[in-house]
Amino acid sequence: METILKNEKGFALALMMALLPILIGLILVTFAIVSFVQIDLKLHQICRSESLKGQEAVAPLLKSLLALNPLALKLKLELIQAKAQAVSGNPAALARLAQVEAKVLKLITQQQQLIKQSNLLLLKAHTSNQIKLWNEKDQTLRTIPLFKSELQVLSSKVPTLAVRPDSIDRPPTYSPAENFSNRQALEQRWQYRLSITKPLQPFLTGNYVFEKSCAVTLKEENSKWFPQMKRDRSLSKSH
Repeated sequence: METILKNEKGFALALMMALLPILIGLILVTFAIVSFVQIDLKLHQICRSESLKGQEAVAPLLKSLLALNPLALKLKLELIQAKAQAVSGNPAALARLAQVEAKVLKLITQQQQLIKQSNLLLLKAHTSNQIKLWNEKDQTLRTIPLFKSELQVLSSKVPTLAVRPDSIDRPPTYSPAENFSNRQALEQRWQYRLSITKPLQPFLTGNYVFEKSCAVTLKEENSKWFPQMKRDRSLSKSH
């Protein structure tokens, strides 16, 4: 009986010793995964914060641009009438035409200023986002243990205010462009490349690539425009 107990204890100890490297490996992998998730959450937070601020600044400009549409329609009609009356060559009619054309030019200038200012704000938010994400590169390399890691901020298109003129007539009226949500979105994409270091190679092999993104657009509610998060995209692959 004593011999059987000794054999069982010896078997249990041998089994524990055999499983110990696996358990240690699992613990190390879990720790690395938790570190990776924390970094990714931080990058998403940076992206969302900068993009939300950018769209919040653009929202009132978009509202102001669309609010000029009634005036544009009014001046368009006045311009048609003034041109028709000016055909006679009457000095008063010509003066009236010049007056209406000045108002039209002023409105067009105002519209273009709103669009230009919006585009500059979107560019500023996009650039700020890129810089802040890149600044996390070195920290990312230091923070994920047991992996050789690389963070790359991928290029993404800088959006412009997603509006379109409704006609070629002067002054134009504007409306949200087709597929507004996607065209207006401030989007950032980044990619992790992770390869296994020697301590983990007995338990895990391969190189892993994770591509992440976040995007913020604008949404209209009750004649007001608000920033809205778009669904984040994620892609992973190993080789």
